[in-house]
Amino acid sequence: MQMVLVDKDLWDVVDGSEEESQEEEEQQKSWKVRDKKALATICLSVRDTQLVHVRSCKTAAEAWRKLAEVYETKGFTRKLFLR
Repeated sequence: MQMVLVDKDLWDVVDGSEEESQEEEEQQKSWKVRDKKALATICLSVRDTQLVHVRSCKTAAEAWRKLAEVYETKGFTRKLFLR
């Protein structure tokens, strides 16, 4: 998923290295458009059963964090189970 976002030049919005500009309205609009595209890409890429995790998210970064919380390895038992 990260590589898809990188390919579409949207990863900067998701990882937080490009934040919403408070200065110029044009830059703020551009960021919002890119954020919506990134959020749509994430939501369209997950299975229908996983949409419950990202349905209420307002930004792509928030959706990414939610999915990371659910699927990121959390401990020794989880690592053992995955092996």
